[in-house]
Amino acid sequence: MNKLKILFIILFVTITLPNTSLAQTYFYEPLDLETITWSFDDFGKMWTFDSVPLEKFEKKYGFKPTQEWLDDVQKSALQFGGGCSAAFVSGDGLIMTNHHCGRDQLYTIQKEGENLLKDGFYAESLDEERKLEGLFVDQLILIEDVTKIIQDYMAHGETDNEKIKFKEEIKDSLVKKYNQETNLNCRIVTLYNGGKYSLYGYKRYNDIRLVMAPDFQIAATGWDWDNFTYPRYELDFMFYRAYDEDGKPVKNKNYFTWSKNGAREGEPIFTVGRPGSTDRLKSYSELKYLRDFVYPKSLIGFNSIYQAYFDLYNNHLDREVLLNSVMRWGNSRKSYAGRLAGLNNEIIMKKKLDFENDLKLKVKTTPELNEKYGEIWNSIDIVINELENYSDLNTVLRFNRRDRPVYLTIASDLIKLAEEKKLPEDER
Repeated sequence: MNKLKILFIILFVTITLPNTSLAQTYFYEPLDLETITWSFDDFGKMWTFDSVPLEKFEKKYGFKPTQEWLDDVQKSALQFGGGCSAAFVSGDGLIMTNHHCGRDQLYTIQKEGENLLKDGFYAESLDEERKLEGLFVDQLILIEDVTKIIQDYMAHGETDNEKIKFKEEIKDSLVKKYNQETNLNCRIVTLYNGGKYSLYGYKRYNDIRLVMAPDFQIAATGWDWDNFTYPRYELDFMFYRAYDEDGKPVKNKNYFTWSKNGAREGEPIFTVGRPGSTDRLKSYSELKYLRDFVYPKSLIGFNSIYQAYFDLYNNHLDREVLLNSVMRWGNSRKSYAGRLAGLNNEIIMKKKLDFENDLKLKVKTTPELNEKYGEIWNSIDIVINELENYSDLNTVLRFNRRDRPVYLTIASDLIKLAEEKKLPEDER
């Protein structure tokens, strides 16, 4: 499989539904939950580049990636501005990402009389490409497994607080060491809730210029209704270009090439990028708390804010910035609605409970594991029961920081400041 056959898909949120054939079977027949059991496939199909299940790929898809292929794909993909996924799509620094990843910055480069969000932008030459101050993209170059180093250092701590302190110390030390040795922008990535620690080294491109942005209406055709659907009939992309320290377009050897024919039926397609986080490793009690308390309350807020912006935009159709807010809040509420739908699915929750019961049995019947982890579920349940008592207050105070009343943010920051000032200088 060569690069012409790779379809680069920007991945943001995946809503997991049960196996289609399984769901169809129980649409016509009574659902017997006692027959539902868990499998390792329930944990999803996202992998980091240093732990790709090559044999599984070969067995299931008839394709076994080489290390050269993985390295090329890894370096072709980018992190855009610290948040979104993106990719090099030419050998002269051309970058592609989603429209919503860059539209909030369009006003910073528009000239008097322009409305780039409404009308779009296209640079006919390199000289017309516009630099966005403060925007950067990161290219993943290095992955090092530092799990043993961190866990061994943490073991010197006798209490949980000491272990946390030692963990942060060794993480800071490793980042400084690798920054100096590699000249990369390094950081520690925590995986599997601390089961694995990886050091990622990124090459950062700080000179990023806009090449092309479709107008907002064609980039968001279908608005919220088409979001998270496939196929989508819209130009949901922006093009940028990375420049080097000398002000010239970057010459990069790793990039995705355009497929003239698209994917064939039955051909495996891999999504490469920066996905959202997953809650698959949370306990059954934690997922129930999200289902019964967090997500329903969050959706009430999202729905109210969405409707307010929707009504406001309909009264001011000339203000495209309001449509941007409609889309942003629509994205949030649709995401949470999908999560809630998944947690309300009996098959998904039964599989989770079945897995947890098997795991508990394994821990309880293994003395060494039972000594270390036997009380974890009871401890989680105690915390969840406490959270349930003030979930309403927690929802209000912790709601989206960017859009909640400014006084709540100020009050929260003042409390944090007072708490920090109680600590010694080296612990703040």
